[in-house]
Amino acid sequence: MELKLATTRNFNGNELACYIEEKPDTPQEKWEFWATREQIGRFLGYENPRKAIGNIHDRNKERLNKFSSALNLRTEAGMRMTTVYSFRGLLEICRFSNQPNANKVIDILWDIAYEISQTGYYAIPAVKSQLDAMRQENSLLRQQVDLLQAQNKGLKKYIEDNSSFTLLGQSITPAKGIFSFGEGAKLFAQNGIKTGQNRLVKKAREKELLAKRKGRQHNQPTQKAIDKGYIVMVVPVGSKGTPYLTMKGMQFFANELAMEQLPLLKLIADCEALNE
Repeated sequence: MELKLATTRNFNGNELACYIEEKPDTPQEKWEFWATREQIGRFLGYENPRKAIGNIHDRNKERLNKFSSALNLRTEAGMRMTTVYSFRGLLEICRFSNQPNANKVIDILWDIAYEISQTGYYAIPAVKSQLDAMRQENSLLRQQVDLLQAQNKGLKKYIEDNSSFTLLGQSITPAKGIFSFGEGAKLFAQNGIKTGQNRLVKKAREKELLAKRKGRQHNQPTQKAIDKGYIVMVVPVGSKGTPYLTMKGMQFFANELAMEQLPLLKLIADCEALNE
């Protein structure tokens, strides 16, 4: 059996160190809980703790043998054979003890067991307090997200029916299939999305849809833009060609610009992503 220190408790100036036996194939909340004979004796207030608990064990071997184990543990005096008791064994020792504080010790042992049931594993007090704070913060964030989703349920429908997306689609559909960046910027502005030709071109470069490098390829559509169907080249006779936005490209930039300019819309999208 290999034991590792999991948590400690203090009572009347005495410390009880709780150890665990890790079992990789067993859920952590079912890992066994152990403490030494001497420490549970000190916790109960015996002057000679090891001898007192040894006497209790001798009188109740049939019950306590199955809840104890003898281990060679390292102590301040060196390696020494030490008897340890499982959680149930510790409770049984308290039950057989006549010490006046036995019930208080039992309460402490059950507090440790409750900690295990809540965390799913053993944790030293400092770590447990951090975990509790994180859980509380996460719970508050979850409540805020739920509230935001509830408040925006109707607003999302309104945005879908009345935002620039819908108006933009209504404006484009009967008109034509491609737009210069100047025409696109103007159409966006008419439907509540603030932008200009230069800003739209800059946005296209940032999204790697137009080439940034100088020379003949400057502001020409990238392979990414062509593959996605966002931009096409119109090449009149005798011209090097001009990039035009497709309807799919217009919708892409409408989404990008609207998310920047309508923070509430982005919050809704983020909430939906978190919920998924």
